[in-house]
Amino acid sequence: DGAAGTATPSEDPPEATATTEEGPPAADAGRLLDKLAILAPDAAPAPPYERDDYDAGGWLDFDSDCQSTRHEVLQRESLTDVTFDESGCFVEEGRWIDAWSGEVLRTAEEATIDHVVPLSHAHAMGAWMWDEDTKHRFANDEDPTALVVVSQPTNSAKGNSPPEEWLPPEESTWCRYADSWVRTKDRWDLPVTVG
Repeated sequence: DGAAGTATPSEDPPEATATTEEGPPAADAGRLLDKLAILAPDAAPAPPYERDDYDAGGWLDFDSDCQSTRHEVLQRESLTDVTFDESGCFVEEGRWIDAWSGEVLRTAEEATIDHVVPLSHAHAMGAWMWDEDTKHRFANDEDPTALVVVSQPTNSAKGNSPPEEWLPPEESTWCRYADSWVRTKDRWDLPVTVG
């Protein structure tokens, strides 16, 4: 773990590839939370957040298969086989359950991808010190704990809020949300705040 206040990524940050393993039980999430560094009160303030520093103008296609991270996540999370446009690059239809509200989504147009740890929050917690490649990999991290399918209204309601400011509308998802938040923070060596 990084020292409190440094908020630098791990020496070997996670690759931008999907993870299929089940997450740790809730007790493990609590253990991970205890390990997280606390942002030092005297930490250097972050410069202004610029989304383009992280998403490079949109979702990236790390494996050069013409399907961006967004469409890779849509494929991974669909409960049915997805349909593509004629190019085979863009998901058009599937069946998704909004991770935080439980709403059923059937078109890619309805679906958005939620950064469980918002980019601007990560920026404020020290990601601003990362190099460009690391920022891009964080924004396109396909680990199931980092990016999830949600509806437009859910994503808009959450915005850039951390858990102390926003919780999912469906209470039964709170444990998954907290677990995903903690695991993502741990994987990217991002600190938490207290108070």
